[in-house]
Amino acid sequence: MRLKKALLVLKRIPQPEFPEELCSKIESLLKTLDEVKEMKDVMMKNIGEEFNISNVPLPDYDPVDMSLLLGAEFKYDESESAFSKFKREVREEVAACVQRGEVLLQESEVAMRDFKDRGIFLHFFSAFSGSK
Repeated sequence: MRLKKALLVLKRIPQPEFPEELCSKIESLLKTLDEVKEMKDVMMKNIGEEFNISNVPLPDYDPVDMSLLLGAEFKYDESESAFSKFKREVREEVAACVQRGEVLLQESEVAMRDFKDRGIFLHFFSAFSGSK
């Protein structure tokens, strides 16, 4: 939510001073967060069903066939099911997004402080800095 507010405030900066690179980074992160949220929703939906991949054992599959299907970078690990691997990847993606979000928030706060010091968009800055 704070990232969305920061993006809205940054987009109101006059054109010669507009921080286009920072805004595109924030937009990219917000898009990634939406994708991760969709993956989490799918994962949570499956947990609530009577039969799903976490409570019904799936048959073993041939690692050679799966590498042909998924590509050479596919690594078969017998100790980890496909669902637990998916959950781990979602957790890792969320952690990476949180770290990127914190960095972008700091960058946007520094940029807004700089613009405030230079007298650019004072009333927009006060609207952002009062949020939690």
